[in-house]
Amino acid sequence: MSDQIDSSTFYSEEIENLIVYKTYYQSNQIYKKNFDLDNRITSEGYISKSNNRVGKWSLYDKSSYLKEVHEYFEIEEDEYLNQSWAFDKSGDTLFSKSKFVEFLFNKDTIPLNEPLRAAVYLRANLFEYEDSGFYVLLSKGYENNLEEKFANEKKIELDTFYSLAIDSLNAGVFDSEIDSKYLVPFGKWFKTNGDKTLRGIAIEYHKEKLKDKDSFYIEVNKTYFEKKLHVKDSVVH
Repeated sequence: MSDQIDSSTFYSEEIENLIVYKTYYQSNQIYKKNFDLDNRITSEGYISKSNNRVGKWSLYDKSSYLKEVHEYFEIEEDEYLNQSWAFDKSGDTLFSKSKFVEFLFNKDTIPLNEPLRAAVYLRANLFEYEDSGFYVLLSKGYENNLEEKFANEKKIELDTFYSLAIDSLNAGVFDSEIDSKYLVPFGKWFKTNGDKTLRGIAIEYHKEKLKDKDSFYIEVNKTYFEKKLHVKDSVVH
């Protein structure tokens, strides 16, 4: 937290001198700290103007150890828990209690005549079933057409990029020890140069056939992502 401009402290109406939370006002953001009955900090992170948690929030136990980090997105106008990391007292990640992905982008600046090449790996999954999988959605066609806060997610056409369990053509590029059903290569072309924001959705799913029926029950969990890029003119003058 930096560039603090002003701050406010909010006290309990029932308990004298009990701090409930503090807010720190910065240039375009608000940072918030929550406290328990013993005035120990329980969580901290940024909030939006709509009072939704955004970005990464740190959660602490009663001994002030960092126990979890939660990443929040604003999807349309709602707060969405996007990813989570749980830790033991030594600070090591507890994968069985976490849910997050890892990205590999070939570069942050790409020429106009080359596509962005990237991959996402589901590092800690929610669904530990045989019939589970992973894929990525980007807006269809050139450029990014997913709006800020993914407001038009349900209104535009989306392209699907499948995991290496299905997209075997890219399998030789990656480490063979990686679980192929949780690694998705994807890419995007741009028609104009300049600063870009690529938005997409990584989806973990679990499919289960309903008993005595020919239909399936599908449970999904979405991880939203944004990536800042720069596309440069590929013409050499």
